[in-house]
Amino acid sequence: MGSLHNYRRWLKNAGFGESDPKKMKGVLEVGDDGKRLSLMGHAIAGMFAGFSNAAFAHPIETIKSKLQLQFSLDALKKPSTASISTPAPVLTPNSTSTGQVRSYTISSASGLHRVPKELFRERYTGPINVVQQTVKVQGLKGMWKGFGATLWFRSSFAVRIPKVRGLSVIKSKLENTPYAMSQGTSNFIAGGMASNAYWAAALPADNVKNRIMSDGLSQPKYKGIWHVVQTILHEKDCSSRSRMGNLLVGGTNFYRGVFPVALRAFPTNAAALTVWEAVMRSFNK
Repeated sequence: MGSLHNYRRWLKNAGFGESDPKKMKGVLEVGDDGKRLSLMGHAIAGMFAGFSNAAFAHPIETIKSKLQLQFSLDALKKPSTASISTPAPVLTPNSTSTGQVRSYTISSASGLHRVPKELFRERYTGPINVVQQTVKVQGLKGMWKGFGATLWFRSSFAVRIPKVRGLSVIKSKLENTPYAMSQGTSNFIAGGMASNAYWAAALPADNVKNRIMSDGLSQPKYKGIWHVVQTILHEKDCSSRSRMGNLLVGGTNFYRGVFPVALRAFPTNAAALTVWEAVMRSFNK
């Protein structure tokens, strides 16, 4: 939010300002030029703020993704009894007709368990160990793998910030009407709706980014961003559907988890914007 505020000020003075009708009607304070930042300026400021965030957050998100998506086999390997004679679990690969391993079957004291191959990742003991293993196998650039997907994801702030500004304009239009809202209420609604608009644009990139970040080190599944996009798009292809039908169904793959995201995003971002705007107004007094 701090970088966003500074980008707004810079863009306003760099030719993205426009006349503010409310200020033009009254007496301007000293140093106030009677202008506000245009919607285009808000979009660019949001995108720049997203890029600034990505520059610092990408390595940390890489660590978080690898630790969160790490598949633990401890429960499967733990014997059901304390007897030392309990046989060790047996790992059997399940291959296709072409010899490609798709999954593994684990035979242990707790039964048979079919585990997708993609869930077998390098084992990490903590954040520092993630960095150590990544740098050892892929070099320092491994911590920045998928940075393009992160930039794509963070550029969606270009949708979120103008949405807030647009809803603020609507709020001003409703003044002196039965539908007038307080500043706090309008900020809460604007923050929540803008966050949902943001995730509608950002969720596909987020899914691509997360797959790259959580990919294996020594034997990565994905070759790059476009490879991930193609993989997600064709995961549910069916020979009984037309090519266009498969593309339409595949497009929904990018929005897996959209409902939990929307339910979480609205209240948290609405509250955040309300508090931020209240603090900024107190500083301007």
